[in-house]
Amino acid sequence: MVDFYRSLKVGLAISKALRGAKLNHLSSATPISALSCYWAPFIFVGDDVALATGRSWSVTWIGSVIVGLLAMLFLVARLLKRTG
Repeated sequence: MVDFYRSLKVGLAISKALRGAKLNHLSSATPISALSCYWAPFIFVGDDVALATGRSWSVTWIGSVIVGLLAMLFLVARLLKRTG
């Protein structure tokens, strides 16, 4: 699945990314792990398009941390105002 998501991140269409991940798995698999029960459950349903990669997760995470810190600062200031 790492190969699948790596291919999606590069911009491949979903079906091509899934096919590439399957072929990569089969080329490096042992006879036991090459059995279809290990790769057949992963099927593609839906539009075959490349996924749009928007903002990175780090930007979203940093924004969430900043909002959380501001909320904590607001609550501490309110608590101090109430006690003193």
